[in-house]
Amino acid sequence: RPFDKVLEIGCSTGECTALIVRRLLLLRSQRARTQEYTDIRHGQVVAFDTGSDMIEKARTRVLSEFDNLTPKSAKDCDENTAEKDSRQMIQYHKVDALENPLGAYSYAVGRGDDSENSTPDMILIDIGGNRELRGVVRMIQWVQSSFRDGPPRVIIVKSEALVEELSRYPDSKKNVTEHDGEDEPFVAADGIINNGQDWFLSLLTSSENASNGIPGKPKQSPPTYSHPIKAPLVLSPKDGKTPICRFHNYALDGCKNGDACPFDHDHCHWCLKAGHVALSCNC
Repeated sequence: RPFDKVLEIGCSTGECTALIVRRLLLLRSQRARTQEYTDIRHGQVVAFDTGSDMIEKARTRVLSEFDNLTPKSAKDCDENTAEKDSRQMIQYHKVDALENPLGAYSYAVGRGDDSENSTPDMILIDIGGNRELRGVVRMIQWVQSSFRDGPPRVIIVKSEALVEELSRYPDSKKNVTEHDGEDEPFVAADGIINNGQDWFLSLLTSSENASNGIPGKPKQSPPTYSHPIKAPLVLSPKDGKTPICRFHNYALDGCKNGDACPFDHDHCHWCLKAGHVALSCNC
């Protein structure tokens, strides 16, 4: 919607941020053409990422999007039009919502006068489509708990792990639109997940209890992958930010970058313990 405030958790290099901005500006332009005036409110975007370098790349990418969408007549009047519009519409914040939940919430609702504070209408959780399940579930929990009093209209989650979990249940309800009387979750014909919140809470409980309190995977044999990069992204327990090297853990000949690799070679990708790799993990 033209006036939506969108929170993007994990803006990375700004590709999705640029798409959100383009959509909001398009909706604003369409609305302006149907009104007697053109000075109408515009949507807002609040973009989170944990890396300063990603924030700068996102800022550059979105600024180029504004530049492409700015009419030539406006550029002729003021060559800084795109930059001014970008600053007015988008806020970037280097923050980890799981490590600093109160700070992240403050950024998300705005830190100006009370009249300017508002909760997001839409939230996009994009912390890596191949991110491990536990990280995704914890981020959804932060969103649900933080915005309980003013829930967003839509929450979009990009996650292969969630899709895989849901696919474990029989897909025999596609023509069903009723959302009661069933214990197991399923996606009905209208897209609603039956018992979706119960399903999510079970994922939250199982992920928190996995490996006797060690964040990561449940106790079972490590999976095999056709290629190391197919393994989900898992962050190192050392700092919660550096990815554990998947080639070091799953490639038969290890990581070819050796000591030059910027990723964690100390911890197992499967159980998160130090001293061995996933291929030889006995947890």
